[in-house]
Amino acid sequence: MKHITILLLLAVYCQAHAHNRAVESPITMEQLMHELEIQGGNWNFTFEKPVLAYVVFEISTFPNGEKKEVTTFISDKPSKKIAMFFSNSPFRVGNHPDPNRLNEKKMKIWISNCKATEGTRILWYTDKFSTLPWVEEDGLITDSRPCIPEYPALNYEYVLASYFREGDPYVVEATISFIEKKSDTEKIRLYDRNTNDPHYWSGSLADSAKTDEIKQSAENIGPNSSGSADVPLSREIILRATDGSTYIRVKDSANDETLGQFALRPGDSRTIAADGEVVILYTEGKFLEIERGDETYTPSRSGIGKIRIQ
Repeated sequence: MKHITILLLLAVYCQAHAHNRAVESPITMEQLMHELEIQGGNWNFTFEKPVLAYVVFEISTFPNGEKKEVTTFISDKPSKKIAMFFSNSPFRVGNHPDPNRLNEKKMKIWISNCKATEGTRILWYTDKFSTLPWVEEDGLITDSRPCIPEYPALNYEYVLASYFREGDPYVVEATISFIEKKSDTEKIRLYDRNTNDPHYWSGSLADSAKTDEIKQSAENIGPNSSGSADVPLSREIILRATDGSTYIRVKDSANDETLGQFALRPGDSRTIAADGEVVILYTEGKFLEIERGDETYTPSRSGIGKIRIQ
């Protein structure tokens, strides 16, 4: 009888825990890169006709930016298929910035069909604005991650890295363009550095050949989308990246003032204070979530675009 009772208790115990389960999953590549402070990745480009990849690195002299060292790489011959590896990370991968010492960083580049990048080329620079005394200075810091659209256009400059502070001459930039022949470097439409935004060319948001379409398309959504009702609005807007990275610029609709611009990695969020209607420009709509008051919005289009929030 005693043995039967013990067996019954064991059966009840096992049944009570039958639905409780823990499953361990490996760390994702996005999580690992975030932890190790690595930006970048691998890209494979396919074009309708043979093109050249043209990469430019510009690194100012530390700390005053009096001179600028320019390094360029270009494909040895045109090709319809181009592969690229690019990364931007601390000199010792995984090190977090320490304001009490100079924080060195490195960029790596490899391009298929480019002998100059065989074995991966490395370029070093100083993470100036994470170091004392510059870390305590005022001014908006731009630290852009690679921003390449799904359908890149020829003769447009796309940002791989862009690091500078508003009003400071120290600048670190890396860009890539695609051209038909070497003489076309003069035709490349450079992004407008005065906007601090890697997706503006002469003040216009461009997404390969869809520039005009995007300039004309704005999504008017929200509880006060008509603009006629006088409804009190929360000052705070929370912008959140979900499953991927996106670059954000927030503008005040009334005066076109830039309220904030930054890159969001998966899981990152930023809060912007704003009165009234704002326009949010983004590089990847499917990874963006916007919260204002009790309402949450998601852009209805993937890729680059803009959304108007009341």
